[in-house]
Amino acid sequence: MKNEIRKTLEDYCSRKEGAVYDTPFSDDIDDGVFRHENNRKWFALFMLVSKKSLGFGNEGHADLLNLKLSPNEIDGLIDGHYFFPAYHMNHRLWISVYLIEGLDIRKVKKLVDRSYLLTEKKRKKRKHPEDDIPTIEYL
Repeated sequence: MKNEIRKTLEDYCSRKEGAVYDTPFSDDIDDGVFRHENNRKWFALFMLVSKKSLGFGNEGHADLLNLKLSPNEIDGLIDGHYFFPAYHMNHRLWISVYLIEGLDIRKVKKLVDRSYLLTEKKRKKRKHPEDDIPTIEYL
């Protein structure tokens, strides 16, 4: 069962422009991703994992959220309480957020925004400034 923090953050992710919810692990309904519709890249992965696999004892499960961030951002966040090296993802580019009481939701929403931006489709760089000038049709 999803906790309230997870529900709040899933709702926030669902409101991002072009965000699509997906369940890539069809056998596990507790795991889901939000991805960009245009490039299919993930920006948020929600998981329910055993606390034992995280080293938090033998019983129960933990709601986690994986987000993509820059290595410098990740280094400044890891605290062993709310923020951890990414579970089942590249530790250099992803972080796991433990969705428990006391977590600063506003801070996590900003991290969702950052992950969303880092994974969105890259815009082509213009070759010449005049490429942005609309053409004028002469009659």
